[in-house]
Amino acid sequence: MTHRQLKTGYFALAGLNTIASSYYFNYLFFFLRDQFGFGDKENLCISALHGLVYIFAAVQCGKFAERRGNLLSLKIGFACLTVSMVIGAFLQGTTALFLLVAGYTTVLLFTWPALESLVSTRESRAGVQRMVGIYNCTWAGAAAFAYFTGGKLYDVFGRGAIFWLPAGIFAVQFIFTLWLEKQIPVTRPADTWPTNEPTPSPSQEGSEKGSDTADARLLFPSSEGLGVGSDKTNGTPHSPEADGRARHSVRAGLGQTDDGAHGVT
Repeated sequence: MTHRQLKTGYFALAGLNTIASSYYFNYLFFFLRDQFGFGDKENLCISALHGLVYIFAAVQCGKFAERRGNLLSLKIGFACLTVSMVIGAFLQGTTALFLLVAGYTTVLLFTWPALESLVSTRESRAGVQRMVGIYNCTWAGAAAFAYFTGGKLYDVFGRGAIFWLPAGIFAVQFIFTLWLEKQIPVTRPADTWPTNEPTPSPSQEGSEKGSDTADARLLFPSSEGLGVGSDKTNGTPHSPEADGRARHSVRAGLGQTDDGAHGVT
């Protein structure tokens, strides 16, 4: 699948995730009212618990997805959400349902940061803005669909529908994620991509190093080239007088005078 086709699949996962989570949490308050006689105060406590757990879980689960991979985070999230919904259908006490809400909120956050990352990765700045806009429209449209259909489903299938319907959708998402993972093309890392630059041979490397050394000498002349360096044999500094005496002695050894004439031996 192409990059764009994969993102279409991620948007589908975001829409299904919104529908499933809305079916559960939006109608959980009606379930608690009908099953346990909860009023506004008790439902407010449920909402506060959900929000408190959400704050910390969003940070930690987002870091997990960043470290271990978005698809792994999705698979863990969808699998745990399916199990939590199945367990919730058999719970009877209010304390257990409070714990279920906390656990559900935690594993739900394995999915949202990963989905947001998947739809915005490998995009330019303008592309990220476009993907975020599509993501928000997907989320809003799916939430509206769940809002308008959830009440009817709750009436037709009964109170247990808030658990079984989300469990089925989460299971489908888990399977769909496995399928999407297999469609990702295998590509080499960017640092292993071939370049158009030829590999230099050892002789070329040596000539390049020699030219670099020559360039360095031109830019940073040595002290000997400036006439103020040290003698290579005894380390004494050069002077014009010493250089003149040295030249005179060499000429005398060759039998040449200062005026350029050859001496007679």
